[in-house]
Amino acid sequence: MQKSLEELQASHNNLTEELQASHNDLTATKVQLQTNNRNLQREKDEFQTLSITIRANRDLLTNDKDRMHSSYNSLQNEKEELQNKYNSLVKVKDVLEKDINKVRGKPCERGWIRCHISCYFVSTSKRNWASGRQDCIARGADLVIIDSRDEQHFICEK
Repeated sequence: MQKSLEELQASHNNLTEELQASHNDLTATKVQLQTNNRNLQREKDEFQTLSITIRANRDLLTNDKDRMHSSYNSLQNEKEELQNKYNSLVKVKDVLEKDINKVRGKPCERGWIRCHISCYFVSTSKRNWASGRQDCIARGADLVIIDSRDEQHFICEK
């Protein structure tokens, strides 16, 4: 019986040591798991913050993209309008060039003087403005409007 008691005591000591070792291992594992859990929680919080920042940046980029698209469309419309105006001006320019070429090739009437593309009639009679204008209209013209220094010089010499 003594031997049995000693065996039981030894077995009990062995079990106690094994339990203590298991307890120590479990405690260390628990500490490690708690550390891992805190790290994972911190990473989760960081990812959530990052996710919020990314969503906010995405929204800003979407707004910028929409504004840029709208601006692009406005500029495209403006470009089309300018192109249409340019095309119209080119047509007007072509018509004016044809008219200028016709006038350049056409001599002035007898008694009229040419300066560049215009013909001038210098009247020797003294009249007031209204009477002078009526005389010009009767001749198919109008009183002179001086548009350049060159034209003014020409008129003053006559």
